[in-house]
Amino acid sequence: MQDSTPPNNPPPNNNPPPNNNPPPDENPPPNNNPPPNNNPPPNNNPPPNNNPPPNNNPPPGDSEPRDREDDEDAGDEGNGNGAGNARQRQISQSAPAPRPTPLFSTCHTLPISIIVTGIHSSTQCQRVGAEGIGNQAILQAGFVDAVDVWSYVLPNTQVCFSAAGGGARFLDAATAPRAVSTLPIYAANGMTCVTINGAGTVVLMPGLAPTAQPTVQPTAMPTAMPTTVPAPPPRYQNCRVTTTEVLNFRATPNGEKIGELPRSVTLSVLGRQTGWWQVDWYGAAGWISADYATPYGDCS
Repeated sequence: MQDSTPPNNPPPNNNPPPNNNPPPDENPPPNNNPPPNNNPPPNNNPPPNNNPPPNNNPPPGDSEPRDREDDEDAGDEGNGNGAGNARQRQISQSAPAPRPTPLFSTCHTLPISIIVTGIHSSTQCQRVGAEGIGNQAILQAGFVDAVDVWSYVLPNTQVCFSAAGGGARFLDAATAPRAVSTLPIYAANGMTCVTINGAGTVVLMPGLAPTAQPTVQPTAMPTAMPTTVPAPPPRYQNCRVTTTEVLNFRATPNGEKIGELPRSVTLSVLGRQTGWWQVDWYGAAGWISADYATPYGDCS
C-alpha cells in the first residue's frame, strides 16, 4: 500500500545565487602616472648660423700702411669728422707711391751716353725724359738729355753726357717743388760733365760744348791709383773696349784691385796681355779682364 503523503521536496528558490564579487566601483582609481607626451620638447637653442661672420679686414696686399695721420683720422670719424678725413685719405691715396730703392747702385746700368762717377754703393740713377723733368720752363727751352740721381748722393758726384751741350740745369730734390739752379759744365774725356752735391735731376741744355775743364775736378777713382797715363802705342790708337759687366780695375794683370768700372762703358786701350786689356779710365791706367770686355776698332 502506497503512502498517500507526497514526497517532501524543497520549495523552489527563485532568488538568484549570491554574488560574492564586490560591487563595481564606478569611480576608477586615480592614475598617478602622467600620460605620455607625444609632442617633441621645445628647442630653446637658436638655430645654427651657417653664414660666415663679415670680414672687416681688407684682403692681403690691399691694405695701406698706417701712420700717425691715419690713426688720428680714425679717431676723428667718431667725432663727426669722417667725411673730411675720408676726402683727405682719398687725396693721399691718389699720390704716387715712393720709389723703392734697389739693393745695388743702378748708376752702373745707365746707357753708355751717361756716366755717373764718384758714387756711393746705394746711389741710384735713372735716365728721364720730359715727364721726369716736369719743369715747363726747361721743357719750353728744350733739353738734350737728363738723368735723375737720388738716394745717398756723395759730394762732388760727377755726371757726364756723351752728347754736346751748352749748359746744365739742376732740379734739387731737397725742395718741393724742386728748385732750379744752373750748373757749370766742363769737358772730361770727350764728354760734357757737371758736378752735383745732392739728390736731384741733371738736365743737359742745348748749346755749344765746353772747350776746357775747370781748375778743380772731382776724382773718379781712389788717390792710390796712378796719376799719369802712358800714351797708347800706335797699334792701339784706334782700339776701344766696352765693358759687359761691372769689372775690377787692377794695377797689373790679375794684381792689386784699385777700383771698379761700371758696366757698358767704352774705354781707350793702352796695352794688351793674354786675357787682359790695359785701359784709360779718366786719366788713370789700369787692367781689366778681356773676358768681360768687347773690343772694336783696330785692336790687332
